[in-house]
Order: sequence, then structure tokens, then C-alpha cells
Amino acid sequence: MTTVRKRRRWPWVVAVVAAVVLVLCGAGVVAVATSMEPGPEPFVVGSGSNPMTGPPDLVIVLEVVTTGKGNVSWNVNGQGGSDNGVTFPYRRTLGPFDASAVFVSMVAQDTTGKDGPLQGKITYGEKVYPCDGSGAYAVVTCTGTG
Repeated sequence: MTTVRKRRRWPWVVAVVAAVVLVLCGAGVVAVATSMEPGPEPFVVGSGSNPMTGPPDLVIVLEVVTTGKGNVSWNVNGQGGSDNGVTFPYRRTLGPFDASAVFVSMVAQDTTGKDGPLQGKITYGEKVYPCDGSGAYAVVTCTGTG
């Protein structure tokens, strides 16, 4: 009786599949690496280092008109900040910006609990975006685009 010895094929199959996967992954990495270009300079609020182009040297002015104390937060094209516990009236200048497509928002809150008006304003170049509210612990939101 003669025994027929079967040849193991699975190690070769695994090796071929692994080689194909490595070649495809390597080709993908090369394609991505060669198609990538350096991105724009990061946007920093208040530094004037904005990668967009447009009218030069525009500043954004945030203002809150009331008395007392409160919190103010702002956002310019996704970058923002806040000032907490400020004394009103409040004014902050951001920029300059070399951009014509700027989205800016400001939220102001009166934390004294006094009943009265709370008025805010965003000035961007010659554009003015007012907002107002009233009551104890009033909150206002101003938004604008440049």
C-alpha cells in the first residue's frame, strides 16, 4: 500500500495574500503622500494670521453695554475665547484680519441678577451686528459675517 502524501498549500496561500496586502497598502501610502500639499497657516485669533484673502486690516470689535459684571465668549471662524467675571461696559478688539469670509459670534451674560437691559454689538469693518436682551441674568447672542 502506497501512501499519497498531500502537499500543504495553505502556507503559500497565506504568504501570497499577505504580499498582495502589503503591496496595496504601500501603493496607497505613496499615493496619499504624493497628493498631500502643505495646508494653510493656522488661524490664530487676534494675530492677523488668517489664510483667507480679502480686504486687508479689518478688525472685529466686540462690545457689551450695561453695568455690572458678566461673562463674554466669542468665536471667529471656529477659534474662540472667553472673558469671565468682566466688568461692563466691555470692549475687545480682535484682528486685524485679511479676510472677507469671516463668521463671528459673541455671547454675553449678565451675572449680577439685576433686572435691566443687556446690549451687545459686533463691528466688523463697516458692518454692525447688534443684539439686545433684558431681565435678570440676561443672555444675548450676536452673530455676523464679513
